[in-house]
Amino acid sequence: MGFADHYLDRQQIFFSPEFIAHKYDAACIIVIPCYNEDKLLLTLESLWKCQRPYRKTGVIIVVNSSTEDSGHVLKRNSDTIAEFIDWEKHHQDKSLWFSHIHATALPKKHAGAGLARKIGMDAAVSVFNSSGNSNGVIVSLDADCTCSENYLREIEKGFTENNSAGCAILYFEHPVSGKDFENDVYEAVVQYELHLRYHVEYLRYIGYPFAYHTVGSCFALRADAYVKAGGMNRRQAGEDFYFLNKVFAANKIIELNNLTVYPSPRPSDRVVFGTGPVIKRMTGNREKTLLTYNPESYNALKDFIEMIPRFYGQDLSAILKEIRSLPDAVVSYLLQLNPEGKISEIKQNTGSEAAFIKRFYNWFNPLMVVKYLNFSHMRHYQMVPVMEASHQLIERLGMDSESVSSPLETLNILREKQSCINNAN
Repeated sequence: MGFADHYLDRQQIFFSPEFIAHKYDAACIIVIPCYNEDKLLLTLESLWKCQRPYRKTGVIIVVNSSTEDSGHVLKRNSDTIAEFIDWEKHHQDKSLWFSHIHATALPKKHAGAGLARKIGMDAAVSVFNSSGNSNGVIVSLDADCTCSENYLREIEKGFTENNSAGCAILYFEHPVSGKDFENDVYEAVVQYELHLRYHVEYLRYIGYPFAYHTVGSCFALRADAYVKAGGMNRRQAGEDFYFLNKVFAANKIIELNNLTVYPSPRPSDRVVFGTGPVIKRMTGNREKTLLTYNPESYNALKDFIEMIPRFYGQDLSAILKEIRSLPDAVVSYLLQLNPEGKISEIKQNTGSEAAFIKRFYNWFNPLMVVKYLNFSHMRHYQMVPVMEASHQLIERLGMDSESVSSPLETLNILREKQSCINNAN
């Protein structure tokens, strides 16, 4: 009996498990959703140029469309498959195989990045399940990305050297110059990536334990961790964030910063939020300055995070008194959640301070933090330009911000800081 039999039996299968499981084997499988895409071969060429890992790696491309997609999309997908088949004929390697799934006529209600990613990841699980390899690694990538030449080797090395790790967050950098896009696109993506890094770095500053990037093209996890998390969801946007919330709570997380993924900065309206929509909005003469969360909203949350370990040894009246002493933004958010009831429940199900803290953060997960930030900015704080917010953070970190005059210089400071993070998290 395979480790994932029960999981796979409960999934709607859009591929042939027998075909995939018996034709291929691998220690690592990269999953690439592909929809109405004309740049797939650039991604595949980037993978092909990578240094080969010591164990076999596979790539599964999920070319997908819904029941309501236009003839143009269906034609583009058909052309992509033909281009891939022709490309694969000339790219044969014993250590690196490529395959595709044509997932067509998906239900409109669920079709999108989440379902496509799920189809490919479930297929990868099927491969690993057939060989009994619960430690097989599933990597999430997108069809508009390229990667550094050490990408495959470093992923393999990261999981080999960290046997207890269930998930890895991969370092990324959006291209910020070049000839592929207009200058305003590069200027916009600098601000957008700065927003992403500012948010994660501020979470680290205030001591929040799940301060990780949640970019769909930049994570990898073991097959058993994927199954235990219930598999990828079918969300049409933000699927990566919601899925990784579950993974963070149950696994040791490492960060692989010796490799680089280069996500595309292209404008897009395929999903309702994320890189593409933000860049499109900023390059459409509607918004040139990207706003982000006010630093004071994080500072207020810092006070709450610092008192969490004390909750285990306090009675509920003392806990509620401490909570009410917090800044108004945090108090008004927490009180609507019945914190004393939740803390009481967590206490009843834990036998040590360490277990209490772990279970507490399984509840107060990154989604709860984002909900707090959105709530507090509707009632207590104003959004601020990302450059201004980042400078305030840099000053709090004890770094010199006065000599930094551009968004790119500011971004490079946070890139350097985050790329130096030790993997032993």
